Amino acid sequence: MRQTCQEIIKAAAAAGAMAVFGVGASAQAQEEYVLGLSGALSGPAGTLYTPMVEGINIYFQRLNDAGGIKGRKVRIVIRDNANDPLRAVGDLKAFDGDKAVNLVLFPSTSGTIGAYTRESRKLAMPTILVNPCYPPATSPAPNPEFFCPGISTLVDANSFVDLMIELMKGKTMKLAFVTSDVPGAKIAAQGMMAPYATKKGVEVVDIAVVPVPTTDLVPIVRGLQDKGANGIISYTFNHHMLAVGEAIGKLNYKVTYLMAGQLPGVIKQIEDMANPDIYALDHFSLATGTESIAGEIRDAAKKYGYKFPLHDIRFGWRAAMVAEAALAKCGWPCSREKLVEAMNDLVVDDKRMIELNGGPVVFTKTNHTSLEKRYRVYHWDSTKKSLVTAMDWFAAKEIDWVIK
Repeated sequence: MRQTCQEIIKAAAAAGAMAVFGVGASAQAQEEYVLGLSGALSGPAGTLYTPMVEGINIYFQRLNDAGGIKGRKVRIVIRDNANDPLRAVGDLKAFDGDKAVNLVLFPSTSGTIGAYTRESRKLAMPTILVNPCYPPATSPAPNPEFFCPGISTLVDANSFVDLMIELMKGKTMKLAFVTSDVPGAKIAAQGMMAPYATKKGVEVVDIAVVPVPTTDLVPIVRGLQDKGANGIISYTFNHHMLAVGEAIGKLNYKVTYLMAGQLPGVIKQIEDMANPDIYALDHFSLATGTESIAGEIRDAAKKYGYKFPLHDIRFGWRAAMVAEAALAKCGWPCSREKLVEAMNDLVVDDKRMIELNGGPVVFTKTNHTSLEKRYRVYHWDSTKKSLVTAMDWFAAKEIDWVIK
């Protein structure tokens, strides 16, 4: 019987060991590709990152059952960093000590990224960040070993504002932001989106910063209502974004609300809320769509027992597709140095990626996040009783991050 990511992690934790997916770790260690993974799999962030990790797990189970990468299977060694920077660094050091590890996947919060990346640069450990992208993956000077197939947070931030302006075309906007009290989310709201909105001539009435454990956002949303906000953007933890939507419903608040749809739990809850004024800016096509990649995802989720809402698999699926392409380009044997070289000139532009991502994933020596980003915006259609595309693929160029 196959075990899910969560079941293996729990069993490994009880035994004081790491979680391992794939074929055996000893005799075959030199005959397989090995991925390390350090993720925020427990605590409040676990609801966000565990579905991503399970998507990665299922992707490689499917790949291994189909014969692996040119006959070589992929083993994943998973550690739970519990959203602790010191544990994330400890995980990285453990992976560095295992010379069989080719690449590390890092699905973890912005609070752990700084400590991890400082250590990964010293160790020259090839890493894929499974997250919205921050420095040091972003241009113009990414760390040589650090890559991120997700959308750049800076491009996301500007695109949120641009698309909200489009959604509210013809209205005088009074815009508010809701974010979480963590570094990455606060920087996106306070340092990127709000200044950009002001530059575009939009009145910003408030930026609400919410403590991570807070789940009832009715008082905060009521405050935005009292300030006359007719548009709200939230680009943060999934539970806070969804709590805003729930509060809007409870208050019968007529407002245009735009949040990040690609994060686990969001699309399903938007469907459940069934409010046409709630929109999701999304990096992906829907897993329930008609594209062949959607059928691939549905079949794999059913076969391997994905226990989360189907759309939640997509972030992990894309990261796994990029990892597979990088390992395939590296060939065998694949040293870390050779893998970094391969990833510094990597293009993943097959039909499956185009269908899922709206465009290719392209890494260059000066851009480890992709040169162009694409988004779709979804919302609930009360007539069709389903999500529909409110705005089809919207293209945005990567923006250089200038760190002062």
